[in-house]
Amino acid sequence: MSRVLSKKKLILIAVTTITLLFAAWAVNVHRGFLFESKQADAKSSPKIILAKDFHVKGNGKTDDADNISRAINAAAAVHGTVYFNKGVYLVSYPIEIPQYVSIVGAGGTQTTFKTTNRKINDVFSLRGNQTLKNIGFISKIGIWPMGNNIKVDGCKFISSVQGIQMASTVRNFTVVNSLFTGSGYSILSNQHPSYDVTISHSKFLNNYSDDIEINAPSQRWTIDSCTFSGISSNTPSAGFGVGAALSAKNIVIKNSTFNNIAGQAVHAEDHSQVAITNSKFQNNGYIHYPGSPEADIAVLSRANVNVSHSFFYKSNKWYSGLAIYNTDWPVGGKLAVSSSNFYHKIVNWPAQLQKNKFYK
Repeated sequence: MSRVLSKKKLILIAVTTITLLFAAWAVNVHRGFLFESKQADAKSSPKIILAKDFHVKGNGKTDDADNISRAINAAAAVHGTVYFNKGVYLVSYPIEIPQYVSIVGAGGTQTTFKTTNRKINDVFSLRGNQTLKNIGFISKIGIWPMGNNIKVDGCKFISSVQGIQMASTVRNFTVVNSLFTGSGYSILSNQHPSYDVTISHSKFLNNYSDDIEINAPSQRWTIDSCTFSGISSNTPSAGFGVGAALSAKNIVIKNSTFNNIAGQAVHAEDHSQVAITNSKFQNNGYIHYPGSPEADIAVLSRANVNVSHSFFYKSNKWYSGLAIYNTDWPVGGKLAVSSSNFYHKIVNWPAQLQKNKFYK
């Protein structure tokens, strides 16, 4: 015998059916969203290319240049990262690293790239949008940045000429937690200006030219929390901690220490603009350069230098007792010094002095 369903039951069945259908649709949509999200994450995640998979040896005996190039080409196809295990990787020619390809090693003293002869200049030329991390260089020139958005992190440079050759215009370049030692110029900016450069938490030890030389009209360089020590020089035109010339502008040095430097710790000339704050100076300047005396800081040829909240400590007999050198224009520049402490050190006139303390 058939039964006629009441209107209430029909409504309840309809509502239940719609609810179940909506729930099923929502589950499918959610699954699809998760699938698409995973696909997107997979696309955005860097692909790791293992150098050893391309027969790169790293034994300090085999020329790895060709196989390194093969690994880099594979990474270029997927915008990936090439990882190098601990070892010494010999290269017989400079290797170009394309955009969006990064190089990562086991550590600045663990993964080392070494050139096979003195005729080779740079190990890597960098085209931009990439990171070099935890690798070292023993070479004439370590790297030559040629593109924008490059980060050098945890690297070690032993480079007879230049650790980093910035002869091309580069924007957004960062060096952090790195070591430059036993080198000529650590970082040299010349030929073309570079912009928005940050060098931080790095050490420059026992080098024999300028550690950072900005010899181009570069702008917006920040040198933060760095140590400069033990610089020597065999020429009458090098041996500085940081040099700025050729109208370099907005050069900021902060939270850094300078000691045992043959020339001046900071050398500013030729219309450059330098601000120094919260930094420490001791035992700098034992070589006399034509046109500028021994000093912690020299202001020359219409440079504009502002020093604040810094400390100038007594030097031993081998180094200069002059904290900051300046003289009248056009030979000298503009110098302002504020809220700084001087221990057995003097400031050469002319200078705008404000709230400084001098201890004899």
